Amino acid sequence: MNVLVTGASGFIGRRVTRLLAARGHYPMTVGRGPESDRRIDLLDGLATAGAPLEAEALVHLAWYSVPGAFWSSPENDRWVEASVDLVRRFAQCGGRHVVITGSCAEYGDGSPAPISERAPIAPTTRYGSAKARLFGRLRDTASALPDLRIAWPRIFYVYGPGEPHEKLFSRLRDAIDAGAAPTLSTPDRLLDYIHADDAAEGIVRTIERRVSGALNLGSGAGISSRTVARAFAERRRPQLVKEIDALAPAEKGELPIVADVSRMHAEVGCWRTVTIDEGIDAMTRARPPESA
Repeated sequence: MNVLVTGASGFIGRRVTRLLAARGHYPMTVGRGPESDRRIDLLDGLATAGAPLEAEALVHLAWYSVPGAFWSSPENDRWVEASVDLVRRFAQCGGRHVVITGSCAEYGDGSPAPISERAPIAPTTRYGSAKARLFGRLRDTASALPDLRIAWPRIFYVYGPGEPHEKLFSRLRDAIDAGAAPTLSTPDRLLDYIHADDAAEGIVRTIERRVSGALNLGSGAGISSRTVARAFAERRRPQLVKEIDALAPAEKGELPIVADVSRMHAEVGCWRTVTIDEGIDAMTRARPPESA
């Protein structure tokens, strides 16, 4: 299968591109960088309108992703428009299957129970609002083009080797390497962390099974940042474990954000996923600890 991939140089995109090739597909990268197979500035609507986007499938991963800043940046709104233009042009070129990554941020502040795709959409950030708005517009586009199938995997919290240093797992590892127990504002909140390899596997399966509609892409289990910090400390600075255990809980508890993954398993099947311990081991190997 010929598959266009945007965001192919990113944290998840690199894995998706490699996995597509390993499975016998033909990924073609799209972006403005010189390494792209098809050089297009996706934020330039005129460039997209005339772009050669012939392929069987499109995986759209590109988005504004500066750590921390992406939550509230107006760039999110630009990417909504750019993404709609991209999908329309892909459909004009005969494309029929689109996979675009959504986010658990569309669900808002969390829920006591695992969150299903039927949960209310109530984003509390500009990023989450932009993703939710884009999904609504793409559904309208698909309704006018009955041959166009759009899948919307809502990815939960991704981690793994090669992630930006500002992301949680890397920040915890780096703080512990520096010999200090990390500062955690909500140390016991349960969030759903999925290894980047599993996120890529889910996306590729979504293409191969020709899934449509929204589906959660997570591990289905919650883990606290205290537990993650403790695991890194056990491997790298055991003397910090007691300090991490003693960190004060948040004054006000926050709801978990954990995926109900039953639809994902029903649509794309199950596979042997990377456990948290395996993922932390991999990140430990990726950067050997400095001597104390």
